[in-house]
Amino acid sequence: MKHSFLFVLVIAVCGSLAAQTAVVPLGADVSVSSVGSASISVGQVACQLASDPMVEFTAQEGVQQPYTVTRERIDGVVEIPYDINVFPNPTNHSVTFRASQAQALSCTLFTVSGQVISSMQSQNGEGTFDLSRYAAGSYMLRVVDGDGRQQNFKVIKR
Repeated sequence: MKHSFLFVLVIAVCGSLAAQTAVVPLGADVSVSSVGSASISVGQVACQLASDPMVEFTAQEGVQQPYTVTRERIDGVVEIPYDINVFPNPTNHSVTFRASQAQALSCTLFTVSGQVISSMQSQNGEGTFDLSRYAAGSYMLRVVDGDGRQQNFKVIKR
């Protein structure tokens, strides 16, 4: 009973503050019972300072700014800056790679333990590996361009 009264009190106080003055285009609430919870929102939201000395509650928020998520590698490898498609994946017989820019590529197919099982040089940015004689499982395909930039793909053979 005490917890439900406290919950209703917090909801009433928070609801009356009206700190958010715009509609959030996208948002979500995430809750994990053993860890806690978090709320996220994406979009333009205008907020204001809200406080209540009776509950020791203060929220100071501003306008959300757009941001870009980038992936940083710690191993010094620079990834290929253009798209490479690997298909079909998973495959029964062969796997094809095709780069969005036609240029020379060095391609190597590895087992998950790192053993090289096949390699090829492609002058036009595409090629096919025949996997029909290999066992079903996971393989790694490494594609390296002429500037040493690389991209790795997991290939599944059925």
